[in-house]
Amino acid sequence: LVFAGFPLPPELLTEGLHEVTITCIPLKPPLLACIKSTNYLLNTLTALEAQRQGGRFGILVEDGWVAEACVLNVAVVAADGWLRTPPFENILCGTTIRRAMDFAQELVAAGELAGLEQARLKVEDLYQAREVMLAAGDHHVFSVVALDGRPISTGRPGPVCKQLQKAIDDEMAVGTS
Repeated sequence: LVFAGFPLPPELLTEGLHEVTITCIPLKPPLLACIKSTNYLLNTLTALEAQRQGGRFGILVEDGWVAEACVLNVAVVAADGWLRTPPFENILCGTTIRRAMDFAQELVAAGELAGLEQARLKVEDLYQAREVMLAAGDHHVFSVVALDGRPISTGRPGPVCKQLQKAIDDEMAVGTS
């Protein structure tokens, strides 16, 4: 059984998200951060705070360091062309971001990305990025086009996000060998 996710407004994928950083909600305790759990209290509080501030999911930040969104992993295409995600330390290692990272290796090989790595990210890294993405637990890869009221790059969904979403959608349609 494959769950394709709940229907979402198509403009979330075509137009991108306006997101906000969240600093007033604590990160999950290490045990809950590294396992799939049905305890969504902190995720719910993060989303509620994000919506109160004009976002949708919210990007959790602790001591200036980017962690994750309420039920999504964060990735950026930095100004140097590298795709970076925060290390999977005290955040869930999501299936969609792991698969997106596999597909990103193909973009590196094709010269469309300079490289791929996990590295700690500051909020300023997101503000200065070519692209900011959120990879959901279902199969969506959302482009963040504005963060805290600041446009990200052109303020439009970027090419890497679009390619990663297409690769994941294509794989879902036919499966893998």
